Amino acid sequence: MSPIKSRLLLSAVLFLVYVPLASATVTYQVGICLGPAVTSFGTISAALAATPAPKVVKVCPGPYPEQVVITNPVTLEGISVNGSDQALIVVPSGGLNTNTTFLVEPAAAQIFVNNATGPVNITNIAVDGDGNGLSPGDYVIGVLYLNSSGKVDRLETRYQTGTDRGIGVLLEGGSATPAVTIENSNMHDFDDYGIYAESFSGPLTAQVEGNTVIASHAEAGISVFESAPTVSHNFVSGPSSGLFGAGIVVAQNSGSISENTITGSELGILIYGGGVSVTSNKIYDISVDGIDLHSTSATVQGNTITQAHDGINFECFVDDNVSSNTISVIHSTGLINVPAAVVTSNTFYDVPAVSSVGSCAD
Repeated sequence: MSPIKSRLLLSAVLFLVYVPLASATVTYQVGICLGPAVTSFGTISAALAATPAPKVVKVCPGPYPEQVVITNPVTLEGISVNGSDQALIVVPSGGLNTNTTFLVEPAAAQIFVNNATGPVNITNIAVDGDGNGLSPGDYVIGVLYLNSSGKVDRLETRYQTGTDRGIGVLLEGGSATPAVTIENSNMHDFDDYGIYAESFSGPLTAQVEGNTVIASHAEAGISVFESAPTVSHNFVSGPSSGLFGAGIVVAQNSGSISENTITGSELGILIYGGGVSVTSNKIYDISVDGIDLHSTSATVQGNTITQAHDGINFECFVDDNVSSNTISVIHSTGLINVPAAVVTSNTFYDVPAVSSVGSCAD
């Protein structure tokens, strides 16, 4: 063999030796619906705790009476088998145990993503809080992301009730500056908030898109108290009363609330803080205000408000970024509590009074 061929052969051997083999994705199943080729566990918690740590946990249809805690990156996925497609986490016998706190009060999270070391994705899972056994004042939370990133898709939360502090999905920020997306999901039958995102403990980026939130007896449908949220293309029904009584509550200086549909609530959108953008939302069948504005710099443009008692309540804040909204079929006044200094241009149809200074004249 020539010296040149020898060197080429040696190089090829060294390349094969030093190129690492791609590691296989560790996948477990909960249940036995995928057959014996996939390692099986009886509970979701056991699969998550196994060694080696899973990258994917596929959950067979059926009820799983447990509280799940996730600390490592993983995809938790409910799967469809033989015409059944409901992986359902339910309350264990004896009720839920409080496993964290929220606003210094005891809280029980049914799925608790706790300071995970990488993204945690949850898809096609239902979480039922019926019969949780908690005391009044305790929080019951369907899914909690604490200082953790990931994506929630096709989730259902239901019956987080009984304590007056039931939350479908709670996102909390932290030092890891997490980013969480909630999309294509359904939250209903809760008695506090459907989706609540907050950054009191540290930065958080939340995207809340394409969800259905039914807030029949609650404080609010979607509440965002965090930096630069994106809340878009959601359908929110109710609530008709409560502390906020709003379909969407936003309290930040930036972010986007756009192209949502809100109906059947006391307030359509309640705005606190500064320069959040509230645009192109459809708000109808509202018992008090379509938009309630507590800001001097929010952008409120291109929204459609119909069948409300009043269209937009300025609450005496001077905000000149309110324009190009369509306000129709209003029982009382299109714009109320408008300071004299406000400059605004909107379109009105079937409105008894276009504008009222109200208490701002006092």
